[in-house]
Amino acid sequence: MLHLLYCYGHPHLGLGELRQAGIDCYNDTIQHLIDKQAVERGASDTYQLSPAARAILETCIVANRRWSGDDMRVDYPEGFVIMPFSESWSDRLYREMIEPALIATGMSCVRGDTAVRVGDLNRNIWDSIMRAGVVIAEVSVPNPNVFYELGLAHALGKDVFILKQKDARTPADFGGAHYYEYDLDQLDDGRQRLSAELQKWADSVHATGVKQLER
Repeated sequence: MLHLLYCYGHPHLGLGELRQAGIDCYNDTIQHLIDKQAVERGASDTYQLSPAARAILETCIVANRRWSGDDMRVDYPEGFVIMPFSESWSDRLYREMIEPALIATGMSCVRGDTAVRVGDLNRNIWDSIMRAGVVIAEVSVPNPNVFYELGLAHALGKDVFILKQKDARTPADFGGAHYYEYDLDQLDDGRQRLSAELQKWADSVHATGVKQLER
């Protein structure tokens, strides 16, 4: 109903129009939004968004929760690592470059393959991305899980650092992305450069101050 009113309710929509569009459960939909002060009722059973709700929809993408779970954290000093964990170089890359780069900037580090395997795995990955302030994605080899999780991160508007090995060929869809290239034979150099970029990110979003807001 919020989106119907935002897209078509200029200045308002009538009850008949809403019912025609599928809003036919007054108590569970219309009255609930009125009680929450997201929707205002006018004369002759007409409805419009409250100024606050309209301002939110003008600024943010509002969608139905795919899964119930954690709320999204913004600019939090935690990195979620998306990468193919079964490659011969995966563990060394993580231990020698990615994890220490995050720790050096005072950020916690969560591996994508450590998500709880009980219940819906997609929901657990979703929760991990929701909690992270920044996402580190390694795309040197085609990997459906990596691409899926990277897509979730982009859809949520998370800041993403995309890593790839030198000379690695990536899909055409990534052609406009900004990569951080590294050399498997020079992981110390890659760690230092990644750490410097992560520090710039943390400083720009005041990640330390965000963490201090925790209760």
